[in-house]
Amino acid sequence: MTTEGRASLAELQRENEILRTSLRQSSDETEHLHSSLRQLSADTEHLRASLLQSSDEVQLLRAEREQFLEQLQQKDHQIDSLQHRLQQMLQRMFGRSAEKNRSEANAAVRDAAPSIGSADADNGCERRIIGVTRRNQRSRKTAIAVGSSSTKDHS
Repeated sequence: MTTEGRASLAELQRENEILRTSLRQSSDETEHLHSSLRQLSADTEHLRASLLQSSDEVQLLRAEREQFLEQLQQKDHQIDSLQHRLQQMLQRMFGRSAEKNRSEANAAVRDAAPSIGSADADNGCERRIIGVTRRNQRSRKTAIAVGSSSTKDHS
């Protein structure tokens, strides 16, 4: 073989070795990419499962919220109904003028006792009037006197 042929053969062998090294590196990189792709696929499936679970939880929470709102509306309606029935009962027992006097007594108690708070003052006056109705032995004047005396007690 000539020197030129030998040099050409040596050069081809070096190129062949470089190509083999590049091929091994490409193969390793390809395997690494395949591994990363498998991991991404697993992560995607996990995220899909979490999304489905979150979606179910959101639907459950919405249903609970609707149920709570419905219960709240029912309770509000029940409170309004009971308040109306109480007002009717008081009017039947003491008449409309007694109701007016009770409202005036409530206002007087609120004005006379601001530290008690309006809700406590209203409840106290109502308790006195209801206590009178339970006894049911006194006349209409007694109920009015109790409502009037509550303003004297707190002033």
